Amino acid sequence: RREARNCLDVQARVAATVVRFALLSGYPVTLAAYRGSEPLTYEAPDFHAALYWLASLEAEGHLRPEEQLARLSSDIAGGTIVCQIVAIDGTPVKPKASALPRACRLAWILVEAGKGRQKAARGGEAELRVAELLSRPPSELAGLALYREGEDLKKCLENPLFSCTAWRRPGI
Repeated sequence: RREARNCLDVQARVAATVVRFALLSGYPVTLAAYRGSEPLTYEAPDFHAALYWLASLEAEGHLRPEEQLARLSSDIAGGTIVCQIVAIDGTPVKPKASALPRACRLAWILVEAGKGRQKAARGGEAELRVAELLSRPPSELAGLALYREGEDLKKCLENPLFSCTAWRRPGI
């Protein structure tokens, strides 16, 4: 339970950073989380309201990323940019943007919580998941970033491993 809460805290920090950038850039933001298997959505009027909503989340249930998108698809307007923050938990991950409405773009931020820089230096689960995704660039994915707890979040988001305009081979 403590490990799940730590992972949720790391994901919420990443989400807060993305929300701040989106709101400062003039984009509307709708946050989504799950209570069991039911999606909860929140249209964030401002950054502080988004922080409050994120802080109120509890670590509940466990849906795979593709199940999350499928259950949320009816709440997403066509042409939306969807940023999905995915915890690396040992199970294979594969984007399923086909579950999204037409003309939506899917960006993933993979999060490795509780590992820190020591784990990153030795290799591990994150490298396997990223290598799987980069070995055959998925057409559904418009962007991919990897964030390990303890690393520079700003650098991670400003220098994704993949974006719809360019690929960068990770130094992992």
